[in-house]
Amino acid sequence: MSDLENYRVRKYRDKLDSGLRLIAIEHVLLVDRESGHTQLREFEEERKIENGSKDTTFDPTRAVTYHLKGKYYERKKEWNDALEHYELAVKYVDLHPELLPTNIKAASYNALGRVCNKINHLDQALAYLQKGLESFVDGGARSHIRAHLLITKASVLEKQDRDGEALKIIEEIWNEKDQLKSGSARLNITQIRVELLNKLKRYDEAIEYALADLHDARLEITEIAERNNLPTYLKYIDEFRQSALSLRDRRGGRKRMKQIKTQLFINEPPDED
Repeated sequence: MSDLENYRVRKYRDKLDSGLRLIAIEHVLLVDRESGHTQLREFEEERKIENGSKDTTFDPTRAVTYHLKGKYYERKKEWNDALEHYELAVKYVDLHPELLPTNIKAASYNALGRVCNKINHLDQALAYLQKGLESFVDGGARSHIRAHLLITKASVLEKQDRDGEALKIIEEIWNEKDQLKSGSARLNITQIRVELLNKLKRYDEAIEYALADLHDARLEITEIAERNNLPTYLKYIDEFRQSALSLRDRRGGRKRMKQIKTQLFINEPPDED
């Protein structure tokens, strides 16, 4: 093998290794925020050495590292720092449009919308989410992001009491929900639909969807929660299912259903971008 071929093989292997490391770091951020942040800083230092500490050097991993830094700050509820780093990820892809198929730009717009939803900047959240849908590349990486953008958009619309629009979005992706890899995302869709039907006083439909879907969702989320030490999820699932049962019996269920907000699932970990 020639020196040029060896160089190309080495560069391809380094690129593959970097991608796998970032996937691992993203998972660590989910279960151990500070440890994940330490690993991310170490990764960045290594990349600076490889690139000769030149910020102008194109680095295909940089947009992802910006995004993961945003996720770290989001988990710390340091909203301004989170927004800044998600914006940096978007701007880096704008400078290097060859990265568009990675869908990290769409993922960062989803995260920007999610943060704005948390801090009740709802119009700004919708603007970010629309940009995310427009920048999403069909057939690219992170194929789940389109559904997550729509789920977050439905949550924002529900908070604005635009329930008909929110329900239309949920019904649009309802038939695709079984294809989502994330059990929490599927549970989000179910919960939003049930909550919207309840607000629209379509109680029988709300009960039907709640009782039909939450049993299977609970089994999957139980496994995720126990593996990642997230017992809070189990509590909310159990409360939500009990609310559906109470509503069925017409014993105060409507009030309890309205108390359990969609944001408990959308705004708490895991935030899967």
